[in-house]
Amino acid sequence: MRINHIAIVVKEIAKDMKVFVDDYGFKQISNILTIENQKVRVVLLNCGNDFNIELIEPLGENSPVSNALKKGGGLNHICYETENFDQIYEKFKNKVVRHPRPAPQEYFKGGRTFFAYRRGGLVEFLEVKK
Repeated sequence: MRINHIAIVVKEIAKDMKVFVDDYGFKQISNILTIENQKVRVVLLNCGNDFNIELIEPLGENSPVSNALKKGGGLNHICYETENFDQIYEKFKNKVVRHPRPAPQEYFKGGRTFFAYRRGGLVEFLEVKK
């Protein structure tokens, strides 16, 4: 497995993206996407290395990340890519907080993802689609 992205909860995606782009040299590599079933807006940024930064903005109080924003935002999860998605799911299924579902096609080429808690932190696993 390798890290695909580190996700950060932010208050205003456009404003925070500008900081990453202007101050740290990141480049926007996806459109800002609204993911209705997760009640978030997201964007991927990259600064020329092997993994990305995902900024996550909650859409309202009932977004799963709104509580994180109330605590100041910041690191939300680490996403690992895997070609052995079903095996990884079996390994972590007793710690899953969001079962497998397809990721947006334009974002992760439609690979499935699931979220699990592991050692006190949230981890996302992404199926590599080639």
